[in-house]
Amino acid sequence: SSDVCSSDLFINNVSGTYKLSFAVSTNGTTTTEYDSSGITLTTNTWYHIAYVKSTSTLTFYLNGSSVGSNTITTNGYYSGTGGLAVGGVYNTTAYNFPGFLDDLRITDYARYTTSFTPPTSALSTF
Repeated sequence: SSDVCSSDLFINNVSGTYKLSFAVSTNGTTTTEYDSSGITLTTNTWYHIAYVKSTSTLTFYLNGSSVGSNTITTNGYYSGTGGLAVGGVYNTTAYNFPGFLDDLRITDYARYTTSFTPPTSALSTF
């Protein structure tokens, strides 16, 4: 299938430099990728990562501090069969995350708009 995911959240390793990445498609064929600045990640260490879109700004947070932002230039998302991919890119194993994810939360509002203290306990249930 030529269908691509509507959006992907992943950690990108480019020649040893890690970046938080968000890719979005508006047509199901091509994607636009937005990246954080370079970050340092250490094996066997937990990190709090947040991708936050507020109006047209996408901000990447690592442990409560902004590590970059981008202006999102797309006006809509493709609603194909791919869905949302977290920890990798839809329809490929090239970017699979070789670690663990815990307490994943997706909200319909910008939870963080400035630096913050990450939670230290489990998320509350709804």
